[in-house]
Amino acid sequence: TWAFSNMSSSCLRITCTCSRSRPRAPSWLQDVSVRCSQARFRAHPAGVGALYIRPEIFNLLNPTFIGWRGINIDEKGQPIDFKNNGEKFEVATSSYPQYEGLRAAISVHNHWGNAEQRYQQICQLSEYLWQDLSKISAINCLKNSPPKSGLVSFTVDSSMSHKSIVNKLEKQGFLLRTLRDPDCIRACVHYFTLPDEIEQLIKAISLIVSQ
Repeated sequence: TWAFSNMSSSCLRITCTCSRSRPRAPSWLQDVSVRCSQARFRAHPAGVGALYIRPEIFNLLNPTFIGWRGINIDEKGQPIDFKNNGEKFEVATSSYPQYEGLRAAISVHNHWGNAEQRYQQICQLSEYLWQDLSKISAINCLKNSPPKSGLVSFTVDSSMSHKSIVNKLEKQGFLLRTLRDPDCIRACVHYFTLPDEIEQLIKAISLIVSQ
Protein backbone atom coordinates (compact mmCIF):
# COMPACT_ATOMS: atom_id res chain seq x y z
CA THR A 1 0.00 0.00 0.00
CA TRP A 2 1.27 3.45 -0.92
CA ALA A 3 0.75 6.99 0.32
CA PHE A 4 1.79 10.36 -1.08
CA SER A 5 3.58 13.12 0.77
CA ASN A 6 1.32 16.15 1.12
CA MET A 7 4.32 18.46 0.58
CA SER A 8 6.87 16.86 -1.70
CA SER A 9 4.52 14.56 -3.63
CA SER A 10 6.90 11.70 -2.89
CA CYS A 11 5.48 8.20 -3.11
CA LEU A 12 5.94 6.42 0.23
CA ARG A 13 5.34 2.78 1.10
CA ILE A 14 3.14 2.71 4.21
CA THR A 15 4.97 -0.31 5.68
CA CYS A 16 8.25 1.62 5.50
CA THR A 17 6.69 4.71 7.07
CA CYS A 18 5.25 2.64 9.92
CA SER A 19 8.54 0.87 10.61
CA ARG A 20 10.30 4.22 10.96
CA SER A 21 7.62 5.57 13.30
CA ARG A 22 7.44 2.42 15.42
CA PRO A 23 9.78 3.67 18.20
CA ARG A 24 7.62 6.77 18.71
CA ALA A 25 4.15 5.41 18.04
CA PRO A 26 1.76 3.44 20.28
CA SER A 27 2.19 -0.30 19.79
CA TRP A 28 -1.02 -0.60 17.78
CA LEU A 29 -0.62 2.44 15.56
CA GLN A 30 1.50 0.64 12.96
CA ASP A 31 -1.14 -2.07 12.66
CA VAL A 32 -4.02 0.24 11.77
CA SER A 33 -4.73 0.75 8.09
CA VAL A 34 -6.55 4.02 7.51
CA ARG A 35 -7.92 4.72 4.06
CA CYS A 36 -9.61 8.08 3.81
CA SER A 37 -11.43 9.49 0.83
CA GLN A 38 -10.17 13.06 0.80
CA ALA A 39 -12.69 15.64 -0.35
CA ARG A 40 -10.09 17.72 -2.21
CA PHE A 41 -9.04 14.77 -4.37
CA ARG A 42 -12.40 13.08 -4.74
CA ALA A 43 -14.07 16.44 -5.43
CA HIS A 44 -17.02 15.61 -3.20
CA PRO A 45 -18.49 17.57 -0.24
CA ALA A 46 -16.15 17.98 2.72
CA GLY A 47 -16.99 15.82 5.73
CA VAL A 48 -17.39 12.47 4.00
CA GLY A 49 -14.64 9.90 4.44
CA ALA A 50 -13.87 6.32 5.29
CA LEU A 51 -11.99 4.56 8.07
CA TYR A 52 -10.57 1.06 7.74
CA ILE A 53 -9.28 -0.89 10.76
CA ARG A 54 -7.73 -4.32 10.60
CA PRO A 55 -10.32 -6.76 12.02
CA GLU A 56 -7.86 -8.46 14.39
CA ILE A 57 -7.28 -5.24 16.35
CA PHE A 58 -10.80 -3.80 16.11
CA ASN A 59 -11.61 -4.56 19.76
CA LEU A 60 -8.42 -2.84 20.95
CA LEU A 61 -9.55 0.56 19.69
CA ASN A 62 -12.18 2.88 21.09
CA PRO A 63 -13.50 6.11 19.54
CA THR A 64 -12.35 9.49 20.80
CA PHE A 65 -15.88 10.90 20.63
CA ILE A 66 -18.91 8.87 21.67
CA GLY A 67 -22.41 9.31 20.28
CA TRP A 68 -25.70 7.46 20.24
CA ARG A 69 -24.95 5.77 16.93
CA GLY A 70 -21.96 3.86 18.30
CA ILE A 71 -23.32 2.39 21.53
CA ASN A 72 -25.74 -0.27 22.72
CA ILE A 73 -28.25 0.79 25.35
CA ASP A 74 -30.40 -1.00 27.92
CA GLU A 75 -34.17 -0.76 28.41
CA LYS A 76 -33.74 2.56 30.25
CA GLY A 77 -31.64 4.06 27.51
CA GLN A 78 -28.39 3.80 29.44
CA PRO A 79 -25.16 2.93 27.58
CA ILE A 80 -24.02 -0.68 27.94
CA ASP A 81 -21.09 -1.01 25.57
CA PHE A 82 -19.89 -0.16 22.08
CA LYS A 83 -21.40 -1.68 18.99
CA ASN A 84 -19.24 -4.39 17.50
CA ASN A 85 -19.15 -3.04 13.94
CA GLY A 86 -18.27 0.12 12.05
CA GLU A 87 -21.03 2.07 13.81
CA LYS A 88 -18.77 2.03 16.88
CA PHE A 89 -16.89 4.99 15.42
CA GLU A 90 -19.93 6.95 14.30
CA VAL A 91 -21.06 9.77 16.56
CA ALA A 92 -24.42 11.27 15.65
CA THR A 93 -26.59 12.27 12.70
CA SER A 94 -25.22 11.37 9.28
CA SER A 95 -25.22 13.95 6.52
CA TYR A 96 -27.09 12.08 3.79
CA PRO A 97 -26.91 14.98 1.28
CA GLN A 98 -23.11 14.68 1.45
CA TYR A 99 -23.36 10.95 0.78
CA GLU A 100 -25.29 11.74 -2.38
CA GLY A 101 -22.60 14.24 -3.30
CA LEU A 102 -20.02 11.48 -2.89
CA ARG A 103 -22.11 9.12 -5.03
CA ALA A 104 -22.35 11.74 -7.79
CA ALA A 105 -18.61 12.52 -7.62
CA ILE A 106 -17.67 8.85 -7.94
CA SER A 107 -19.99 8.53 -10.93
CA VAL A 108 -18.33 11.48 -12.66
CA HIS A 109 -14.86 10.06 -12.04
CA ASN A 110 -15.78 6.59 -13.29
CA HIS A 111 -17.38 8.05 -16.40
CA TRP A 112 -14.07 9.71 -17.33
CA GLY A 113 -11.97 6.58 -16.80
CA ASN A 114 -10.91 3.96 -14.29
CA ALA A 115 -8.64 4.70 -11.33
CA GLU A 116 -5.43 3.82 -13.18
CA GLN A 117 -6.34 6.00 -16.16
CA ARG A 118 -7.14 8.94 -13.91
CA TYR A 119 -3.92 8.49 -11.97
CA GLN A 120 -1.82 8.37 -15.13
CA GLN A 121 -3.50 11.55 -16.39
CA ILE A 122 -2.70 13.29 -13.10
CA CYS A 123 0.94 12.21 -13.36
CA GLN A 124 1.21 13.42 -16.96
CA LEU A 125 -0.22 16.82 -16.09
CA SER A 126 1.90 17.24 -12.96
CA GLU A 127 5.00 16.32 -14.98
CA TYR A 128 4.02 18.93 -17.56
CA LEU A 129 3.77 21.55 -14.82
CA TRP A 130 6.99 20.38 -13.15
CA GLN A 131 8.96 20.51 -16.40
CA ASP A 132 7.82 24.04 -17.26
CA LEU A 133 8.46 25.29 -13.73
CA SER A 134 11.96 23.80 -13.86
CA LYS A 135 12.70 25.93 -16.94
CA ILE A 136 12.24 29.15 -14.94
CA SER A 137 15.64 30.09 -13.51
CA ALA A 138 14.19 31.68 -10.37
CA ILE A 139 12.26 28.54 -9.44
CA ASN A 140 13.56 25.45 -7.71
CA CYS A 141 11.25 22.44 -7.59
CA LEU A 142 11.52 20.39 -4.40
CA LYS A 143 11.70 17.19 -6.41
CA ASN A 144 14.42 16.58 -8.98
CA SER A 145 12.20 14.13 -10.83
CA PRO A 146 8.56 14.23 -12.02
CA PRO A 147 6.05 13.99 -9.14
CA LYS A 148 4.10 10.77 -8.58
CA SER A 149 0.92 12.68 -7.74
CA GLY A 150 -0.74 15.96 -8.63
CA LEU A 151 1.21 18.00 -6.08
CA VAL A 152 4.10 20.15 -7.29
CA SER A 153 6.04 22.09 -4.64
CA PHE A 154 8.68 24.71 -5.39
CA THR A 155 10.59 27.66 -4.00
CA VAL A 156 11.13 31.03 -5.67
CA ASP A 157 14.32 33.12 -5.58
CA SER A 158 12.67 36.51 -5.27
CA SER A 159 12.55 39.57 -3.05
CA MET A 160 8.85 38.78 -2.62
CA SER A 161 7.76 36.25 -0.03
CA HIS A 162 6.07 33.06 -1.11
CA LYS A 163 2.88 34.33 0.51
CA SER A 164 2.99 37.52 -1.57
CA ILE A 165 3.47 35.52 -4.76
CA VAL A 166 0.53 33.26 -3.90
CA ASN A 167 -1.63 36.31 -3.18
CA LYS A 168 -0.75 37.84 -6.55
CA LEU A 169 -1.61 34.58 -8.31
CA GLU A 170 -4.92 34.37 -6.44
CA LYS A 171 -5.94 37.76 -7.78
CA GLN A 172 -5.46 36.31 -11.26
CA GLY A 173 -7.60 33.28 -10.51
CA PHE A 174 -4.85 30.77 -9.64
CA LEU A 175 -5.29 29.09 -6.26
CA LEU A 176 -1.97 27.86 -4.91
CA ARG A 177 -0.89 27.63 -1.29
CA THR A 178 2.19 28.10 0.84
CA LEU A 179 3.73 25.53 3.17
CA ARG A 180 5.75 26.42 6.24
CA ASP A 181 8.17 23.53 6.48
CA PRO A 182 9.80 23.54 4.08
CA ASP A 183 8.99 27.11 3.16
CA CYS A 184 7.62 26.72 -0.37
CA ILE A 185 4.67 27.10 -2.71
CA ARG A 186 2.53 24.15 -3.72
CA ALA A 187 0.44 23.80 -6.85
CA CYS A 188 -2.06 21.01 -7.36
CA VAL A 189 -3.40 19.55 -10.59
CA HIS A 190 -6.11 16.96 -11.14
CA TYR A 191 -6.91 14.78 -14.10
CA PHE A 192 -9.47 17.31 -15.31
CA THR A 193 -6.95 20.19 -15.26
CA LEU A 194 -6.44 21.52 -18.80
CA PRO A 195 -2.98 21.93 -20.33
CA ASP A 196 -4.01 25.48 -21.27
CA GLU A 197 -4.60 26.22 -17.58
CA ILE A 198 -1.12 24.98 -16.72
CA GLU A 199 0.39 27.16 -19.45
CA GLN A 200 -1.51 30.19 -18.17
CA LEU A 201 -0.21 29.53 -14.67
CA ILE A 202 3.38 29.24 -15.93
CA LYS A 203 3.05 32.57 -17.76
CA ALA A 204 1.63 34.24 -14.65
CA ILE A 205 4.42 32.91 -12.43
CA SER A 206 7.10 33.87 -14.97
CA LEU A 207 5.77 37.43 -15.09
CA ILE A 208 5.68 37.77 -11.31
CA VAL A 209 9.19 36.44 -10.65
CA SER A 210 10.64 38.64 -13.40
CA GLN A 211 9.45 41.82 -11.70
